[in-house]
Amino acid sequence: MDKNIISKIEKYKKLYYNIFINNEYFTTLHSEVLDKFSLKEGKILEDIDLEDIKIYAEERKARERCLYLISYRDHSWKELYEKLLKSVSEEVARKSVQKMEDIGLIDDIKYGMALAKKYLVIKKWGFKKAKYELSLKGISSENIDIIFREYQYEVDILDNIKFIIEKKHKKNLLDYKGNQKIIASLLRMGHSYSDIKIVIDDITEDINTEDINTEDIND
Repeated sequence: MDKNIISKIEKYKKLYYNIFINNEYFTTLHSEVLDKFSLKEGKILEDIDLEDIKIYAEERKARERCLYLISYRDHSWKELYEKLLKSVSEEVARKSVQKMEDIGLIDDIKYGMALAKKYLVIKKWGFKKAKYELSLKGISSENIDIIFREYQYEVDILDNIKFIIEKKHKKNLLDYKGNQKIIASLLRMGHSYSDIKIVIDDITEDINTEDINTEDIND
């Protein structure tokens, strides 16, 4: 059986090198991998060595990719896993993401809580749309339930609806077509029809009361 001999190591870019075995291109490796396996021209490698090198290089690539993505923004377990699948195997992607979770660099509950706050407190969405958006981010249904048990008591959905109407739609509230557009807009934001109706009825009653009081003063 022919021996596997590193015939050439040439610099590719920065800290990466092209590795040739038996005068044929094998792979491109980071200098860290070269150092770990003491790779140099003329070194003889067994088949098992070649496999170990490939696995280690792939795991290193996945780790670096994870750290880069996490530094850019928080990710859910599923988001990170699916992004890694574009460049590494399923097994390496799973192990790498699990490692990130084990050392506390990703946390679906913490990430989901931050998103829920953004959706419910800042954007003033309803629970329905907020939960849907969390599911798109890869948060599991079990974790979504945990997250929203927390926010269910911290966010007043009726106040959210009232804030949106008074800020953007109050002038159109008494017009039928305007009223229907307001309802449609709030439904798209994930609010329930029953909640929307409660708030609209309350605001409409306040407007009518103000009008009656104004008429009494003028009389």
